[in-house]
Order: sequence, then C-alpha cells, then structure tokens
Amino acid sequence: MEALSWIYPVGGSLLIGLFCWWAVMPSRRQRWAMNRVLPALDRTPRVGRVVGVRTGGAERPLLTYDIEYTGVDGRAYRAQLADEIDVLWRRHFKVGSRWQVVAHQDPMLAETRVFLAEAHDEVWRCGFVLDGVHIRFPEGDWQRGPGSPFLSDTGRFAP
Repeated sequence: MEALSWIYPVGGSLLIGLFCWWAVMPSRRQRWAMNRVLPALDRTPRVGRVVGVRTGGAERPLLTYDIEYTGVDGRAYRAQLADEIDVLWRRHFKVGSRWQVVAHQDPMLAETRVFLAEAHDEVWRCGFVLDGVHIRFPEGDWQRGPGSPFLSDTGRFAP
C-alpha cells in the first residue's frame, strides 16, 4: 500500500493544474484572436440581405445574422455578419433588410464572415464574432459604439 502513496499528491496536483489550464484558456484564445492579423478584406461594398437571425440561447443572448450577398465572382454566398449589433440597432436588422457589406478577398472565406461596410458607420456595435471567438469590448481599446475598428486605417486586416 505504501508503494501507491504517491498517487494522491501527484494525481491531485495534476487535477489542479488541469483545472487552472482549463480556466485560463478562454482568455488566452480571446487575446490571441484580438492580436492576430485577420485575412485581407475586399473593401468593395456589396449589397447583402439578412436571410436569418440566430440566437445564442438563454445563457448567451448573442444575436447573429445570416447575410446573403453576391461575391466578386458573381456567385451568391451566405455568411454570418461578424458585427455584433448593439441592442438599440437590432430592430433594423430584420429578415429581408438590405445592408452594404464587405467580405474577405479569398474566395475560400466567402461563406465565413462579412462586415458592415463603412457606409453604415452610424450603426452601433457591441462586439464581434470572429473565427469562433466572440469578442465583446465593454473596456479596453474598443468601446461600444458606431463604426468598426476593423475597417479603419489602423484595422487588423492584412493589406
């Protein structure tokens, strides 16, 4: 029995370490998403139409919008709006409403995310949904408000 006495301290230490790693990972993923350069955008505004609205559920009241638009190749695409629309503006984003959007240059990313074009800088955003990571900004560099920090001259997209 004494030969197995090391199992409890070692096993307990491993469990504590695993729990700490699990607790820290979401913030590391969010920092990684905020600091990386995103794929280049085609800055040509395209008309997009809201074709669906999805909710994140009771524990995560995030609304996302499915947008249908015509790509540079003339094909129709359906992508998720990357902008999280502020609650004061959500009533404008009904199914069938039309918005100018910009998409990624790479056709392989045509059905991932689109962003509201600069023509809609008056629309307030309260976060972004990028690459599976939901980014809200109640504090820090970005503040809830109009316009997109991604479409500015100092945006995070590759040239």
